[in-house]
Amino acid sequence: MTTHARFTVLALVLVSGCAAPQEPAAVSPTTAPSSQETGLRSADQVEQAIVRARAAYLEGRWGDVVVDATRVIEGAASPEQYYDAVKLLGLASCSRQDPGPVTFAFKRLQGADQASLRGVCGQHGIQISDDGQVTRGP
Repeated sequence: MTTHARFTVLALVLVSGCAAPQEPAAVSPTTAPSSQETGLRSADQVEQAIVRARAAYLEGRWGDVVVDATRVIEGAASPEQYYDAVKLLGLASCSRQDPGPVTFAFKRLQGADQASLRGVCGQHGIQISDDGQVTRGP
C-alpha cells in the first residue's frame, strides 16, 4: 500500500468516528447558513452538523466541511464533538490549502491526530512544524 493510500485510509478512519452512521439532513451544499443558524444551541443541531461535515468530507466538499465544522466549534458542542469538528476542519483545510484553520486545528489536536493531519497536509503541499507553524511547500 502506498503512503498516499495509507494516509487516505487513516483520514477516513479518523473522520468516521465510532458512532453508527446516520443520514445527513437534506441541505443544499451551496447555501450558506443564515445568521439564525450559525449558533448551534442543541445537542441535536450539533450532531446533525457533525454528520453533515463527515459526509461532506467523504464526498470531497471541503467548503461544506469547513462551514459545518466551524458551526460546531462555535456552538454548544460536547468536548468530543468539538474535537471531531476541529479534526474535520483541519483535514478539509489541508485539502483547500488554507493554512489558518490548519494551524488552529493542529494546536488543538493530540499526538496521533497531529501526525495524521501532518500527513494529509503533506500530500497537499502544506508543511506543519512541531510548534504548529504552517507553510506551503514549493
